[in-house]
Amino acid sequence: MRSRCPLPPQYAARLFDAQEAGASDQELQQIAADALREVYFQDSGRRAGQLEEDAAGRAVPEPVIAQLDAHLALMGEGFRYGDMEPADVELMMQTAYLVLRDTGRRPVEIASLRLECVKTRGVEDTLIWDNVKKRRYGRKLPITRETAAVIRTWQSRRHQLEVPSRSQKYQFPSITGRSGIAHVGSNLANAMRDWVAAIPVLLSDELDEHGNRLPFDRSLSFLYAFRHAYAQRYADAGVPVDVLKELMDHRSIVTTMSYYQVSLKREREAITTMRQHTIDRSGRPAPFTSTADYAAQSVAVPFGNCREPSNAKAGGKACVIRFQCAGCGFFAPTRPTCPRSTSTSTTCGPTARPPRPWTPTTSSSATSPTRSPPSRPSPTPCATGSASFPRTSARRSRRPARSCGRSARPGTTSCCR
Repeated sequence: MRSRCPLPPQYAARLFDAQEAGASDQELQQIAADALREVYFQDSGRRAGQLEEDAAGRAVPEPVIAQLDAHLALMGEGFRYGDMEPADVELMMQTAYLVLRDTGRRPVEIASLRLECVKTRGVEDTLIWDNVKKRRYGRKLPITRETAAVIRTWQSRRHQLEVPSRSQKYQFPSITGRSGIAHVGSNLANAMRDWVAAIPVLLSDELDEHGNRLPFDRSLSFLYAFRHAYAQRYADAGVPVDVLKELMDHRSIVTTMSYYQVSLKREREAITTMRQHTIDRSGRPAPFTSTADYAAQSVAVPFGNCREPSNAKAGGKACVIRFQCAGCGFFAPTRPTCPRSTSTSTTCGPTARPPRPWTPTTSSSATSPTRSPPSRPSPTPCATGSASFPRTSARRSRRPARSCGRSARPGTTSCCR
């Protein structure tokens, strides 16, 4: 007998409501797909979005986050959340996003925040949260005063709402008491998806062939990507990796290092810092000339670099006279390297000895400038029964020597072994 997997109550209610409203088959399939994702892939929020964590390959760029913040008023607009007023839904979703962006916690850890999750001691604010994935509860994270103010603004409104009894202890309550989860759960991801789709223009930090910014792939703006953005932001700010490991609440530094990448800016800063401390063989300061600033304002072309502004901005794809760089004033050739010589010269550079010029041979041997090859000693006939190589084996030495009739090898008196 085949077992059946029931849908979570909130998704079953949405499915029945959609059927009564005459929704299309595509809309019904989308609701069923969200329910299956909640049951199988998220395990009702207890697996902390493991699927999204494994699929998250890069962080949301900071320019994209700035564009999202500029359209924050659209977050939660038109999103139905039970009997909650639209203004309260918008405030709740916006608060959840800001806390997610500023703290870098996992989506389920934001959704399951307790009602009294902010502790203040003097002028320092601390977020109390639960590491649901690793089952480490009551964790503490220092937060800024602005983030604490956002949470307190929502808390003042949250105390005035009528929420299900099972959601009384959570900061972001569930839709109804029949919901499978006592907090907002995956509805935060749905609100995030609708919000990103509603933004008119969302540009990335990559450029096209004309130097214009390309549209950003909106599918990369999911909740878990902001955890990577949090790690990338702190890494770019120069936070040591051991401190970042504690902020991310990781057990291993290797896990923390997989959440961010070393940017080109940090590499350039490292080179600039080290070149100031270079010394020569006598111990005197001798900083070397860095090409990092030049490379930042140029683009590589065959046999050199191009410093034309529009072409460098477009990554070398905006030049109208491509592959004709030699006559351009913006072209700067690179220092050539000398390949390995195949001639008889043993040195490389201006002091190298030029190879001997080739001179054709003539029919007369007296006027030929070429040298004749060295003469080899004429072979001597092999002696019969004498002057053979010494034998290493006594058994073979008793055999009589025989003449093979061939010429002796050069430098020897016998051709035999």
